[in-house]
Amino acid sequence: MLVLSACGTSENAAPETVKSTVSETTRILNVSGEKLDGTKFSFTSLASKPTVLWFWTPWCAICVGEGPTINEAYAQYGDEINIVGVGAQGSKAEMEEFVKITESSKITHINDFDSSVWAHFDIPLQPSLIFVGTNGYVDRKIGPTSGQDFQKRLEALLQSGT
Repeated sequence: MLVLSACGTSENAAPETVKSTVSETTRILNVSGEKLDGTKFSFTSLASKPTVLWFWTPWCAICVGEGPTINEAYAQYGDEINIVGVGAQGSKAEMEEFVKITESSKITHINDFDSSVWAHFDIPLQPSLIFVGTNGYVDRKIGPTSGQDFQKRLEALLQSGT
């Protein structure tokens, strides 16, 4: 599997938003992984709340820079939404160090050691975000995002169920 390591799209690019059905939400979350602590994790467990999936690599400085935005979102909306980090392209120790550096230990992190979760979500590069609503709403942001763009997308996710 070829995984690109460059960071991609411009913040001014149009979001890849898809309005679909609830069954699409179930389909997109139909994958399993392993948490950093080694326990199994089923993404379908996230279907009952709006979800932000954060795809990162441990050596990506831009990914580290997104940590504060992710942490702020968790602090503000942690009871209303799920936030899951999906790390790939590094050892478990490197991923644990990334979580420590980004101070993001309060969110669930997946050790995607074989990049199968990235492949399932069709993630070509890091950092990337997928916003998944409970009603079939899906918004993909491939490449880096600013705090302002993240907030705009998060608000759209929260409003997607209303």
